[in-house]
Amino acid sequence: MGHDPIPWGQRTMCQMCFLQWGPQHRNNVISRGRCPQASPWTKIPQDLQNPWLLPPNTGLLWRGKPVHPSHSIVYYRGVIYCNHCGYYTTGGSVRKLQGPCMKPPASQVRLLRRMKEGIFPVAQQDWPMPHEQQVPGHLLPHVINGESAEETPYPLW
Repeated sequence: MGHDPIPWGQRTMCQMCFLQWGPQHRNNVISRGRCPQASPWTKIPQDLQNPWLLPPNTGLLWRGKPVHPSHSIVYYRGVIYCNHCGYYTTGGSVRKLQGPCMKPPASQVRLLRRMKEGIFPVAQQDWPMPHEQQVPGHLLPHVINGESAEETPYPLW
């Protein structure tokens, strides 16, 4: 595998790339090959309350489930979504994000507009994470008060 796994709640997390997976997704991690040894979330926003953008064409496993690299992935308050097609996940199914990114249907355009405005896509519901905890949870121990900690494995922006 090449990962340096440790228990992380009910999941396993690699200490080098911060990838998390449950026991049922271990084969997805193995099939991806060697550990990249760095978090894919390297585009750290100046204001940590803003959405985090995944670099283009980055192969992402979200909680052990593969996301197609053609999606323009954004992380915001516990949700990842595609900045082009509007499909998103709060951590459950990534089915719509597993295939190539396509032109969004009309129903997704409205949801995407809401997410870009910082509004949860489903009316009368809120983002899974509070605004104060915008940093992806597995990176939280490595980001302190808007500054990267000294042991942070990714560059300070």
